[in-house]
Amino acid sequence: MRLTKRAEYALRAMLELAFQPEEKYILSKEISEKQSIPLKFLAHIFLDLSRGGLIQTNRGIGGGIKITKPPSQINLKEIIELIEGPIALNDCLTTPSQCQRDKFCSLYDVWAEAQKKFLEVLEQTTLEDLVTKGSKKSQSLSGKRKL
Repeated sequence: MRLTKRAEYALRAMLELAFQPEEKYILSKEISEKQSIPLKFLAHIFLDLSRGGLIQTNRGIGGGIKITKPPSQINLKEIIELIEGPIALNDCLTTPSQCQRDKFCSLYDVWAEAQKKFLEVLEQTTLEDLVTKGSKKSQSLSGKRKL
């Protein structure tokens, strides 16, 4: 399983928004530049994130994009599933009836356990967690001497 660029870009864009002060709008162009995301691609991602209620857009002077709830209340699973749909390591986990091997397949339990743990990590990791980690990394990098 591999996340699409669309999901990766959505996560990076949401993280950029989470770094902004509360209630501050930021321009799409600025997010695009800071996160190296093609602006046209970002516009489509923002449409999905807006429909999902994670961001708010405002046109005109002083407008832009902002997140709609605190970063502590937005987890990675929520963002990914909004962009990609339900996360599944294998088709048999979402639609068991499609697999004719479901009654005797010894892999099913492995996929189910792996998915459970994967989803737990995504559900337990919020944007606030990533902002905190990012701030700590920036501080440790700025404190090092350049050679």
